[in-house]
Amino acid sequence: MNDARTVPRAAARACGLAFLPYAAMFLLAQLRGPWTRDLGLFLLLWALAWWACVRAARAPIGPRTILIGAALFRLLFVALPPMLSDDIYRYVWEGRVQNAGFDPFVLAPNAPELAALRDADWVRINHPEYTAIYPPLAQLAFRPLAALGGVTVFKFGFCVVDLLLVGLLLRVLRRRGEPPARAVLYAWSPLAVIEVASSGHFEPLGILPLVGAVLLVAGTTSSAAFAASGAVGRSASASVGAGLVLAASIAVKYGAAFVAPLWLLRLGVRGWVAFVALLVALFAVYLPAGHHLFDSLQAYAEHWRYNDLGFALVARVVSNPHRARVVAFVIALFGLTLAARWRVLLEHQAMGALAIGLALSPTIHPWYLLWPLALVPLASSAAVLAWSGTIALAYLYTHSAFSLGPITSTAGSWWLRLAEVLPVAAAAWFSRRRT
Repeated sequence: MNDARTVPRAAARACGLAFLPYAAMFLLAQLRGPWTRDLGLFLLLWALAWWACVRAARAPIGPRTILIGAALFRLLFVALPPMLSDDIYRYVWEGRVQNAGFDPFVLAPNAPELAALRDADWVRINHPEYTAIYPPLAQLAFRPLAALGGVTVFKFGFCVVDLLLVGLLLRVLRRRGEPPARAVLYAWSPLAVIEVASSGHFEPLGILPLVGAVLLVAGTTSSAAFAASGAVGRSASASVGAGLVLAASIAVKYGAAFVAPLWLLRLGVRGWVAFVALLVALFAVYLPAGHHLFDSLQAYAEHWRYNDLGFALVARVVSNPHRARVVAFVIALFGLTLAARWRVLLEHQAMGALAIGLALSPTIHPWYLLWPLALVPLASSAAVLAWSGTIALAYLYTHSAFSLGPITSTAGSWWLRLAEVLPVAAAAWFSRRRT
């Protein structure tokens, strides 16, 4: 006979098993100094957390346990200083600059006009010679957070949005009649916990409306027939809502524009009008900056390169850096076209397009992978899930591990690329064989 206490016990065991590596990470930060001094140990704990997350996804866990675990894991790191990235110091700075009446798209952090605003954290701002790169809605979100406080307030705010995202995933799974435990693949993932709660990246601000757009356009059915029919939402209001939240996602992070065509093909006229109207309204807030709105974005697109995978292969064939980026972009667009023709649910299309775009990008920071990972609970992908684990190896480019210096040699970088990609390819191959 089935014991009624089996399910609660299984949920408690799953949550406890996942908690252990996060608690160890927390203690490592408290007792051993910055994680960057012991990155090898951190990577091991990351792997254990990833394994526990995958294991928990197969357990009978309810929504309440998932939310409690997600909140608990994030709360461990919110009050700690960011240890693997310094991006959040720029977020805080740009919020303060705006509250002081200046435009971060016009004045870079090292501008003499802003000297009076500099504090002890100013020296932590990366690339102080560049003006703001983040889109208007992200900048608008920085304002109230900066008025309330500094790094901890920002991290707490982003975690709240992240938990709202988890709640939305749970709601969609429930309405589709699918196991809520699938949500832990994002909710308890070390990639989400560390990149949002510890490093303080604002990706949830853009991912939440993206998932909302999936819900509004594709509905809550899990039937592939609905997606294949090309239906546009379930009502005119759904079309308008999808246009608005899609515009909000792009206005938080430009990368969301890569998958926008998947939605725009399904929106009606009202959805298109709502999409364009909100984008215009948000960018109009910073219209006085003129062409400076995209100065740093242009520099990023032309010069930045980090943990590149597919782009590294393109760059070996096309020696001219600018042409290599154009070729990689064209290949990525071809991949987007294939994804759009893939007769599956919208979330499968979007996740595939995001993964292809990232694989061909000259810059792949670990937190970029949060975008396709957030769709994994709705559209299973062993490859994306595996990549969410191996992406932690990207930190070896800039941080030391067990007293070793950052990997900078060409030979070392190719071995690191293989270590990151091979498990992903293996996961894709095995999952394809099983189907």
